Amino acid sequence: MAKIAIISRGPVGPDFNGGAMLVWGLVNALKKYKDIEIELILYFQDLKKHSDIDTTIKYLDRLNINPTILKIEEKDNAFVFFKNFFRFNYSYFYQTYKIKNQILKKLKVNNYDLIITYHFDSLTLINNQFKNKTIAMLGDQPHEPRIFRRNILKKNKVKRYILDSIDNFYYKLVEYQLLKNINLVFYFAFYYSLKKTFYKNSYLNTPLDDKFKNEDIKSFLKLKYSQKNNDKNDIYLLGGLHGTVTISGLIFLNQYLKTSKKNLKFNFNIIGQGSLIKELKNLKNFSNVSFIERIDDLNEVFKNKKFLLVPNTIVLGTRVRIITALMYGLIVITHKSNLSGTPELETEKNCLVFENQYEFEEILERIRDNKINLLKISLNARNTFEKYYENSIVIEK
Repeated sequence: MAKIAIISRGPVGPDFNGGAMLVWGLVNALKKYKDIEIELILYFQDLKKHSDIDTTIKYLDRLNINPTILKIEEKDNAFVFFKNFFRFNYSYFYQTYKIKNQILKKLKVNNYDLIITYHFDSLTLINNQFKNKTIAMLGDQPHEPRIFRRNILKKNKVKRYILDSIDNFYYKLVEYQLLKNINLVFYFAFYYSLKKTFYKNSYLNTPLDDKFKNEDIKSFLKLKYSQKNNDKNDIYLLGGLHGTVTISGLIFLNQYLKTSKKNLKFNFNIIGQGSLIKELKNLKNFSNVSFIERIDDLNEVFKNKKFLLVPNTIVLGTRVRIITALMYGLIVITHKSNLSGTPELETEKNCLVFENQYEFEEILERIRDNKINLLKISLNARNTFEKYYENSIVIEK
């Protein structure tokens, strides 16, 4: 029997629909193989919110996943910081030296046949002696959120140029150190797999658990979208308010609301914890914008609502919230930037795509005037999920 370890930073439970959902899908798909023994290793470094660990364990228990939990508080250490900086180690971005010791002990004792690491922070825990049996599964590049954040907030150009140059140069050295002995790298965002690399890489669709395994999803969607006036004017957005991608999207929405001269009577419901940056504080002044700090089970939102808006204008990884929405047959209204990571998206077929404020408003008008076949797009969204993203389909690939 083959033993596989999946290593990931510990995400929080059912209200988290980012990379965590990808990890759960990966674990559950591999569990179906009788000749494979799976161990999910989750490590928690920030213990300020101890409830996050309990929430995660309870959520995984409902999925019949029994993880190994490693938790330790990493305190800032100047010596370790500079040591990792000059060794071009990814621990420079995330302090992982204590967790690494625990991970390496576990890998030596258990002698896994295959190790799967989710994202760069997990990959930095693997020494060269284990890399010949490691598959790296990667999302965003570690330096990119910082670069995009400086850009969208219009920081000083000279300062931005200097810091961006340092980040790009340093990251290339870090990437080489981490991936030089890896046999295979999977990218969840398509455009990353197109770049020339010194290692073998491939695009892998994001594997998610199908929440409608035993239900007639098509009949559910037909009923849902035949109710023309039910939640027709409610549009939902999702993401921590402090996140770079969320900030990019909220800047777009803010500009649209400030400049639009049409009152289309759509309500924008923003789900996400955190505080708005000062440049976006005025969003709270719009009567059709509401903030929902926390929802215990986002699945209810995905299941019962009709529209998900993903308005980020920057190209950064793949948006798991989009793929989750496809599963539920939601109408995804997305900026063109998200097609680079998810080429399976096709406007007017399985989603609605805009490139600027004019096109966004045009979509809203057409929805209001019943000029878009929402049921057709919803059913195609679900079909796209079944064809490309259902976890067992992805794992077979």
